[in-house]
Amino acid sequence: MNIKETTGRGLSTSNRMLAEEAYRRGITFEILPKKRFKMTDGKKSYIIRRGRISPAYNTRLAVKLTKYKNATSNFLRGLGYSAPENAVFFKHQVDRAWKWAEDILPVVLKPNDGIMGKLVFVQIDTYEEFKACFEKIAEVRNEILIEQFVEGEEYRFTFVKNEVVAVAKRVSANVVGDGVKNMEQLIIYKNEQRAQRKNPLHKKLDMGEESERVLKKQGLTFNDVPEKGQTVLSQK
Repeated sequence: MNIKETTGRGLSTSNRMLAEEAYRRGITFEILPKKRFKMTDGKKSYIIRRGRISPAYNTRLAVKLTKYKNATSNFLRGLGYSAPENAVFFKHQVDRAWKWAEDILPVVLKPNDGIMGKLVFVQIDTYEEFKACFEKIAEVRNEILIEQFVEGEEYRFTFVKNEVVAVAKRVSANVVGDGVKNMEQLIIYKNEQRAQRKNPLHKKLDMGEESERVLKKQGLTFNDVPEKGQTVLSQK
């Protein structure tokens, strides 16, 4: 079953997991105008647009919190949960932002209201790198979130009516060395494999500036040959 064809559009990982589970349970889908689709189970129907459900389960406060990352972190810390320290700066405040970040390096830079991991730069620990990434985000966003970088595994939990219905482990884009191919060849090979599998969850790995920056952090370039069995992050 190709859920993209069923819903008429691509979905985020979390939304696709929900849609696939609904499909397995016999929920019917109907494509609607204005980038929407309807899910129906018996007499109950819900309209989904950009991952949002109508009638909504979540409160307006919850929707606002999930849109602005700094508000979410502040809310969680207020309830006693651990959350990375962060602050938001306007696009003309790069030097002020750096002074704030210096005490908690390395840091993460990203749009405060961004989605899908776009314009996210991690493990920044030098001013030159910080300024370059800050200015890239500032080209398209007015507010930039600076956040403490925390190592560890990442999981995304999906709740429906206070019950966990799905858990996804998120793994940074990577390749595994074979002792023969260089990084560029390994990335091309992995993209070819993903294209053959036609899995909509697998995005194409690129070889742009951000990938080059991530490799440099590991002491590598696109021309270097990783050892056999060595896992190398190609993107964060």
